[in-house]
Amino acid sequence: MFDENVHNILKRKNRRFAICLSIFVLVLAAGRMVVTRFYMHPKGHFYLTANIFVLSLDYIIAACIFVIYLI
Repeated sequence: MFDENVHNILKRKNRRFAICLSIFVLVLAAGRMVVTRFYMHPKGHFYLTANIFVLSLDYIIAACIFVIYLI
């Protein structure tokens, strides 16, 4: 009734997915901290200089959250 071989294969796949997702989240969180620290106005909470890195990071994070939600 319980196929242990299939269970182990699924467990390995899920472990890889969880590790990759965790690394990806840490990288995006670090990028967001850099953007917040160096590119945000301290009182107005607007971007001081909006280059391609700053603008694209917000859209990349939003797209990743949407993809994670779909998965």
